[in-house]
Amino acid sequence: MAKTAEAMANDENNRLLQALRDIAYAIGHTPTKSEFPEWRKLKRHFGSWENAVSAAGLESANSPGQHAIRAKKRREPGDSVSGLE
Repeated sequence: MAKTAEAMANDENNRLLQALRDIAYAIGHTPTKSEFPEWRKLKRHFGSWENAVSAAGLESANSPGQHAIRAKKRREPGDSVSGLE
């Protein structure tokens, strides 16, 4: 039985949200748009980047806590993700 368009869209939403969570876990903070290659797809599916971040259950990348995490990472020597921002 073929999936409906709604079911396929839901699958894609779930895939994108999981990819966002996976990147957040890998880099240790909520990614910024520049750290998530498919950010335009997320924006298209969820209406905005912030809506997608919220739907993924992540803290806003613009929150003071996330800014502090990224600033600390930039100060740490040998950080492999610090050049992504």
